[in-house]
Amino acid sequence: MTTSSTRTASDEALERAINLTFALLNAPAHGRGLSKEWIRTHVAGYQNKSDAAFDKMFQRDRKVLLAVGVPIASENDIFNTKRFRLVESRYSLPEMSFTPEEASVLALAGEQGMSGELATFARSGWTKIAAGGAQRGELSPAGEYTSVSDLSSLSTSTFERLVKVCHRKLSITFDYYRHVGAEPQPRRMDPWALAPVGGRIYLLGFDLDRNAARAFRISRIDGIATAGPRTHEPPTDSTAEEIITELLAFSKTLIDAHLEVRQSPSFNSELLRAAEETSAGHYTLSGVDLTWLVNTAVGEAPDVVVTSPPEAVEAIAEKLRGFIAAHELSQPTDTEEGD
Repeated sequence: MTTSSTRTASDEALERAINLTFALLNAPAHGRGLSKEWIRTHVAGYQNKSDAAFDKMFQRDRKVLLAVGVPIASENDIFNTKRFRLVESRYSLPEMSFTPEEASVLALAGEQGMSGELATFARSGWTKIAAGGAQRGELSPAGEYTSVSDLSSLSTSTFERLVKVCHRKLSITFDYYRHVGAEPQPRRMDPWALAPVGGRIYLLGFDLDRNAARAFRISRIDGIATAGPRTHEPPTDSTAEEIITELLAFSKTLIDAHLEVRQSPSFNSELLRAAEETSAGHYTLSGVDLTWLVNTAVGEAPDVVVTSPPEAVEAIAEKLRGFIAAHELSQPTDTEEGD
């Protein structure tokens, strides 16, 4: 929630409209509809207003809700009291279900839309989905997206540009960073689609330098520039997700590994979540990517330690030695005092 010191009129109007929507969703429990007196007394945001201010505010909120697909109708009851209700035939959505991939995209888009330019659309969209009876938990199944998503580290303008070049069938050039701290690699591509796979978002297309289909994590792309119309079209016999999954599997070195917990980690261990416990303090990982294992184990050492296979142990030790050496070089050296 926005703090009181930074709340704007727009924030208050949005919160009030959402409160009104959910109050009207529960209106059947109070009879045929809600009276103005009931709304003014019970819905947060309308209290302590003059008659004129309340009427103006309520009518404005009705127009806002109508614009996002939540129409409010009025009718008089037997006592000639005007009551308000949602027009079910116009606001109700059919029962919704999402594939894991669709749920990931909705959840990731929601993460991106909680601030900046997409905030208004994300919030008004959630209002409409909520009016249809969906719960937040239905849109974010466990394991389908990371807590720090690719979208959350991407600027809105970069994301919009990637969507546009795919839609307009344009060729692009860009810089790609294989990992944090790596030197950028210039790439030329005919982009086809953006798709979520394994909790990450990838740009799929035809790599003009490698002369083959390739997928790139969007969070590692920078310096996008258009370079005319694309010359290679996507295959029609596979989905973007299927192609990316196949490309990732081809590029990975899959291994089985054993872990040992040296002390109970004070963090939510990614290694242990993916592993199966074989005995107290000992775990097994099956068919995991060697690069992922090395990078993750470095971050979780010394609480969780990889004990096999040897190539993984040596790769982890080498990376840790490199970090230690870099740290020592960055420290100031002691100098002897002069005579």
